[in-house]
Amino acid sequence: MLDKWVDAAKQIGAILFERDSIAETWILSVVLFVFLMLVFKFAAHPLTGSSGRALFVLVPGFVLMIAGAGAARAFLSDSLLYELLGAGVVLFVVVLPLTQAVQDTSYLSSFLLWVVVLLTVAAIFQAESAVGRVIHEGAGTGSSMKRHNSQVDDIFKKTGN
Repeated sequence: MLDKWVDAAKQIGAILFERDSIAETWILSVVLFVFLMLVFKFAAHPLTGSSGRALFVLVPGFVLMIAGAGAARAFLSDSLLYELLGAGVVLFVVVLPLTQAVQDTSYLSSFLLWVVVLLTVAAIFQAESAVGRVIHEGAGTGSSMKRHNSQVDDIFKKTGN
C-alpha cells in the first residue's frame, strides 16, 4: 500500500521535474529552488514579519504537497483535479499550520505567503516551458539550415563554382 503511494508521488515528481536531459532537469530544479528561496525571503518579511526560516518551510511544504497529490493519485484517481485537491488539502491542513508555527505568524499571512510562492512556481514552469520550446524549435531550425547549406554546397560543387 505504501509502495503504491510512493510510486504515485514519484510519478508526480517526474511530471513536474523530469525533462529531456539530466542537465535540463538539474537546471530547472536549481533555478526553481533559488528563485523560491529569494521570493520567500523577500515576501516573508512584509507578510509575516519573519524571514529566516525559508528552508524549514519550503522543502517540507512541497514534499508534503507532492505526497498529498500522490495519495490522491494512488488511492482515488489519476485525474489532475484529484491531484490538485490532494495537494490543496495538505496545503490547508498541514503546510499552512506548519508555516504558521515556524514563521510565528497568522494563518492568513501564511496563506498569502504560499500564494506568492505558488504563483512564482507557476511562473517559473511557464517560463521554462516557453524557453524550452524556443530552444527545441531553434535546434530544429539550425539542423534544417545546416541541411539547406549542405544542399547549396553540393549544388555549387556540381556546377564547379
